[in-house]
Amino acid sequence: MAHPILGTHETLARAIAARESSNDMTVTSHSLNPEQGKVTGYLGLYQIGEGAFSDMGWYKDSNTKKLDWKGTWDVAAIEKSTGLDIGQIVKQYNQAHAGKDITIQDGKINGQDGAWLFMNCEELNHHAHMLYVKSAEATFERLGTYSYIDKKEFTFEGKTYPITKEGLLFAAQLGPKHAHDFAKDQTPFKDSKETAIAEYFALGAQVSGHMGQLSIPAHIASTTETPTLNTLIAAESTAAMAQHMGYKLGAKGEDNCIDCSGWVERVLTKIYDANPTLLPDNFTSVINNHSDGIISGLETSGFPVKNVMANATTLPVGTLIAANTGSHNFEGDDRSERGIDHIGIVFEKDGNLYVSESNGSSGVTETLLETWLSSYSDLYIVDPLANVRAKELGEAFQTAGNIAAFATTIEPPPAPKSPTLQETQKPEERAASPNSHDIIAKLMKSKSLIGKFAGFVAMAINETNKDDTLHTTADIHYQGDASPGDELNPRIAGIQNKPGSRSLNG
Repeated sequence: MAHPILGTHETLARAIAARESSNDMTVTSHSLNPEQGKVTGYLGLYQIGEGAFSDMGWYKDSNTKKLDWKGTWDVAAIEKSTGLDIGQIVKQYNQAHAGKDITIQDGKINGQDGAWLFMNCEELNHHAHMLYVKSAEATFERLGTYSYIDKKEFTFEGKTYPITKEGLLFAAQLGPKHAHDFAKDQTPFKDSKETAIAEYFALGAQVSGHMGQLSIPAHIASTTETPTLNTLIAAESTAAMAQHMGYKLGAKGEDNCIDCSGWVERVLTKIYDANPTLLPDNFTSVINNHSDGIISGLETSGFPVKNVMANATTLPVGTLIAANTGSHNFEGDDRSERGIDHIGIVFEKDGNLYVSESNGSSGVTETLLETWLSSYSDLYIVDPLANVRAKELGEAFQTAGNIAAFATTIEPPPAPKSPTLQETQKPEERAASPNSHDIIAKLMKSKSLIGKFAGFVAMAINETNKDDTLHTTADIHYQGDASPGDELNPRIAGIQNKPGSRSLNG
């Protein structure tokens, strides 16, 4: 369900809020004076100043450049543009803040009181941001700025990005006219804190998906819409890294810190909010756990857990990958025999698969999947988001044996020698497609992500389950805690990974 205020702009808005305020609406760009209770600087989630509020008609002051909030807030104007009952919001604020007594006199609230009220009302923050976005869009329309989208490029920190609408709106935080000038001819601009506008354009481009999308075979990509699952994961990862979110065991975002399970829960919750009908009713409660508990909980809810194969370079976007890094003092008695103590989520960026994770050395970061596979000796995967991918990739993908859901379970082959695909086929299957294993082998050895992906798809079609039946989603249902009528349960492949080692991530 779309956000009631932010709508389809939500992903970008959340990324902007993460960059501007670390998602803390009570902060200002200047330090508060705790003794006098004075507010100065830009306000709230999106760091909005007096001038922008004045343009919205919310605020009046003879000098909006000082950011000292000595003007007045117009209650009627705010209510008209938001539909909110400011009197009720003031009442709730006063009840929640002992010693504070904000008053409305002649339809006005004084500058300082209004600033405090704004920094304690998320709805006001979102409404103000959307009004600012509409104003910026009007400026871009007037100046013809949108004509530069996908036609102009720029370089930031050694990487080339296209001009995107998301980049323009992100950069509008530093002023729509500055964003227009940069899009037109890359006129440089830095704010008072030496933040380059190119950084905001790059962040917006990344949110838009230009950091890379799931590579899909051309004949399928031409008939389906661009998947949004990868974009959601990438946006959360980009935003957290932009705000330098650190690591702390047990943290769930407080003090700008989050541990590995908290990070995965945050990302999955965002995906669940966008796709609630495609996931079990108990999904959010299952993922509210430590890393081992998340994996075990998903398994109980009907999602098979597999060991990871050493050459699993084409895991689907959204796959959870978890590791047992050894015995640690923080592990309690509620761990399963797997002993999982670290977890991340797979996504695609710049043609490569990465694991978005929070670890002890870097906080929220992005690690190449192949690095994960070579760094741990005891890895597990579970794929709870296959139905989300199936919906995004469309019916053209599902008709090919429900490839999008990766519905076939590929069982681990016996060690030490893995059987070839030809050895696993029945005689009649080999006769029907005598060269299929050669085609698949070549695809799996391909250096391109599309080639590997196509190889995995071909393998998913040709491999069979224990009962020698290729299952479609019509045959597979949630088990365990899932309620009758829940969405269909996907399967995912995997065999044992090669040994390795990596430092503790927690």
